[in-house]
Parts: sequence; C-alpha cells; structure tokens
Amino acid sequence: MSDRQQLTAQDAQFLFLETDNNLGNVTGCQIFEPEEGETEAYSLAQFIAHLSSRLNVSPIFTQRLQKVPLELDFPYWVTDEYFDVKSHASSVKLSASANWSELCEIVGRFHSRSLDMQRPLWEMLLIEDVGNIEGFAPGSFAVVSKLHHCAIDGTSGVRVMAALTDIDAQGTPVFPVPEQAPAERKPQSFEQMMTRAACSNISSPVKLASSLLSAYPTVYPTLRRAFAGGDTEKSAVPDTRFNKDTSPHKVFDGLTLNLADFKHIRKLVEGSTINDVVLAISSGGLRKYLQHHQELPSESLVACAPINIRSKGGNKDKGGKGKEEVSGNNITAMNIPLFTQEPDPVIRLARIHQLAAESKAGKKGISARLMTDISKHIPGFSLSMATRVLVRSGNLSRMVNTFISNVPGPQIPVYMNGRKCTQTYAMAPLADGMGLFLATPSYNGKMFFSITATREIVPDMAFLVSCFQGAFDELLNTAQDAQDSPLSASIESPI
Repeated sequence: MSDRQQLTAQDAQFLFLETDNNLGNVTGCQIFEPEEGETEAYSLAQFIAHLSSRLNVSPIFTQRLQKVPLELDFPYWVTDEYFDVKSHASSVKLSASANWSELCEIVGRFHSRSLDMQRPLWEMLLIEDVGNIEGFAPGSFAVVSKLHHCAIDGTSGVRVMAALTDIDAQGTPVFPVPEQAPAERKPQSFEQMMTRAACSNISSPVKLASSLLSAYPTVYPTLRRAFAGGDTEKSAVPDTRFNKDTSPHKVFDGLTLNLADFKHIRKLVEGSTINDVVLAISSGGLRKYLQHHQELPSESLVACAPINIRSKGGNKDKGGKGKEEVSGNNITAMNIPLFTQEPDPVIRLARIHQLAAESKAGKKGISARLMTDISKHIPGFSLSMATRVLVRSGNLSRMVNTFISNVPGPQIPVYMNGRKCTQTYAMAPLADGMGLFLATPSYNGKMFFSITATREIVPDMAFLVSCFQGAFDELLNTAQDAQDSPLSASIESPI
C-alpha cells in the first residue's frame, strides 16, 4: 500500500485471483548468521521487540482491509484498532539433525497457510537453530516473511523487508524510522463506500472507452490476425506438467549462485543482460528436467516475466521531490519463449536476448502496460467477476508455462540485531494451470534461484534444483572456454 487508501485495480486483482487452493501470499526467507564469537541464541522475544521498533516504516504493518459490500468497488486500507504485533510473529526450532530439506519444508508449509483477512496482511516466522544444518554457522536463524500480493509486488516487497534490516552490525536502519506512526485511516462509512462505488461505476466505462480508442492501432492488427488464425501456431503454449491443477500444499527449494558469474556469462552474447542470463538458465534447467522425464515438447516453453514500471526517480510529491513508494503493485509483464527446443545453450541465450529486447521495445504483440491501463478502468464488480472467471476457466495453462521474476536486491550486506544476512529466497502465488514460479532475488553479490511448485507437479524438487545448477554450469563453462570472446548476437530468431 502507498499513500492511497483504496486499492488500485492491479492490487485488487491479487485478491480476486485467490482460490481455496491458491492463495495470494508472497513469502521471503532470509538467513542470518551471528558475528564470530557470538554465543547468545536469537529468541522470539528479541525478534518481536525488533519488529515493534520498525512498525512506523510502513502502513502495511498496522492496516487491514475494509471490503466494500458485494464487491461493488475496490477495498480500502484502514487502521487496525486491535493491532497486536505478537499475533503476527511466531517461531519454530529445527531438530538437532536438521538438513536443508527440513528448512525448505517449513518454509513451504508456512507459505501455504492463509493470512487472517481481518488483520494486517502479514505474518513472520522465526526459524531457530538453522546452525544445525551442515554448512551454516552455529547460531544462524531464518526469518520467513509472508505478505499478501495485494499489498506488495516484488520490488516493493524487497523495500519493505529492507526497512526491517540495518546497514551495519551496530543497528543503523537501512531506511530512517519515522518517530510518528503512519496517519490513522478510519473505516469508510456505508454511505461513503456506496457513493464512491456509484461514481466509479459511472465514470469507468467512459475511461475504458478512451483507453480502448487509444489502444486501437495496437489492438486491431493483433485481433485481426487472431481471428484469421494467422498467429495460432506461433502463439501456442505447449501442455506440460507445470500446467496442471495445483494443490493447496506448496513446496520450496533454492539455489545460491555468484552474481559475478552471471556478468561473465552475459559476455557470450553482446548486449545481453543479467535478466537474459536468468531466463537462459531457467530455460536450460527446465529442458534438462523435462528431458529426464521424457516430457520435453517440440515447441518452446513460454514464460511470463514481470517488469517493474516504477520510474527510476520514484514517485513525485507535490513539491516535485522524489518520493519512493514502499509498497503496492506497479508492474507489467511480458510473455517470452524460452527456446527450450534448442539444444545449444549459447544460441538459447542469444535468441532470448533478441526477443526480450524486441518485447521491451514494444515491437511484438499487445503491450502489457497497455492491458494494465485498460484493466484499471474496469469497475470493481466487473473486474472481480472477470478475474475469477478467468482463473476458474483453466485458460491460464494456455497463456504461459511458468513465471520467472528477477528482482534485484541490495548489493551490500544487511543485518538484523547485529546478525548478518547471508541468503535470501522468495516464494510467490501459483494458480491452476500455472504451477511453477521461479523467483531470482539478488543480494550482496549472489543470485538466489527460488522455486515454488506443488509436490504433485514437482515430486523431485531436489532434482529440479540440480537441473538449474547444471544449466548454469553449462553456460559458465562455455563462457570460460570462450575466454570472454563475445558471440555475435545476430542469430535469426525462428519466431
């Protein structure tokens, strides 16, 4: 949430997308290790005290949703008069013989539990005794943070969590903590909500028509080709195990890679980006996994890649000064083939780079930013119905095979109560027909591949992780063999 009291259309869609099996939770997992010589275990009481000291950094911590009757309009953020920080934090201890899989299972189960919609939409879990896992320093612990997607996207989520951390072991906050709590937001009266809903429903069709008229030059050629059948073959999304119905029980695993190696790999294709390399590794990993199960389709898998559309300078206040929005959703997305049918990893990277550059330049298909602009003018009741019909229709499986989200994080170490953060992972919502989400947050020189799926769709999660590791090693070894000699990026895309 930002300075707006009412949810935007994009925020509200993440409420409407929720089903009993698929919740709108966004979950992060940060692992912290103590300073050398530190022997005191980190307790839940310490964690709650730290949370209490940072509540003023964002209204997300103390404000709940107030829904409009019959969903005639989008909900409002209001101050929770019964807020209790202890209702939002809990802890669990790992066993003395714990391993990485046990930690992953706890994170997956926590992500799978619904948030209490009568309270502020966040919950945190302290996992103690992470130091019992081989490879982790004694005294290490994990903080698992769960927030609803209607309140944050990837970028704003990173910022909200950064607000809980420090830039040094002495406790200097990453962002200054305001002395005053966020301004109180009182519940809307029935009359206020109905009046605003009436105005929105009357004005929305006019604004929608205006957006559609502006979009006509882009929309008309695409619709004409679609009705003529001209793009049917090119836009086909193959049916895979990732496009099945999902269960309510989500699973998680992750992989840590060096960000410097990504910068080395990108030199294989002139002009390619870190995000292109992320997509190429994802492509190679999914290709290896499906080949192993003898399920690799002849057509390319298609990924949806969310794009942050916040301006680099942040929002502007009335005085013209930059004002960074710390929460809420401000994203668009592009669908991009992963060229999983291509056996050569460097050619896959070159084709992904070429197509991604064209998509970002708006040269292919309908701009996702345009579709976002259109959806925000649809009345609340109509948008809620349309979104739920889409989710329950099963049409998501015809749109993409997976989501891949690359969200840059701070490239300096951050701390919590003197303990240094060493790893950071993320989980995201799934949907029937879209049962695999790859999130790749980066932090302090590392890239963390984070996988969200269900046990039925990916029963061998550790093997899938090894496939991504293999795809990464393949590209890195090729880059090292090429001695940083770039490949020409003029390879013709077959689509």
